[in-house]
Amino acid sequence: MDSQATSKATAIAPAVETTGTVLKRPKAGLDFVSPTLGKLSFRQMFEHLVGYVNEEPDQSYHLIIGTDSLLSEQTCFVTAVIVHRLGHGGRYFYRKMFNRKMDSLRQRIFFETALSLETAGLISAELSRNGHSELPVEIHLDVGPNGDTKRVIREVVGMVTGSGYVAVTSRTRTARQRSPTSTPSRPKRNP
Repeated sequence: MDSQATSKATAIAPAVETTGTVLKRPKAGLDFVSPTLGKLSFRQMFEHLVGYVNEEPDQSYHLIIGTDSLLSEQTCFVTAVIVHRLGHGGRYFYRKMFNRKMDSLRQRIFFETALSLETAGLISAELSRNGHSELPVEIHLDVGPNGDTKRVIREVVGMVTGSGYVAVTSRTRTARQRSPTSTPSRPKRNP
């Protein structure tokens, strides 16, 4: 959603609009964007995600969630949800959120991680309710062993793994590219 946030609150809500310090729930239908389908509500995004998996249930999938930020007069956070059909492309959806300017890299990384965890929680709950709980969710973190983010790796990886998800950093992505040993999920067929 492209509304501009002026809140100093750090509470997290999906695709929120803010007025002053009061958080408002999202407008229906504007939570996510698909490059192909346009604006989608969370429910519509989820239905397309599951529909994509159900098209070829014998394939292997990675469900990836990650958030990045861009700092200017405000901080723009973009959370992406990707369903990757290994070797056969994928689909992605994203949402934007604007917040007050966050000069602190540490604060932005923690906020990015929290937004990814929030999205993962919503998606995981729906996957469980819809018979797709075997589809693992991995959180991609915008941290690595080099540069300024190395100071927060252990903390944000702990946040993610403590929440029950796989944490992927630039180090684990590099290792995966060299030797793909992770076992992707094959969804079970619903009877």
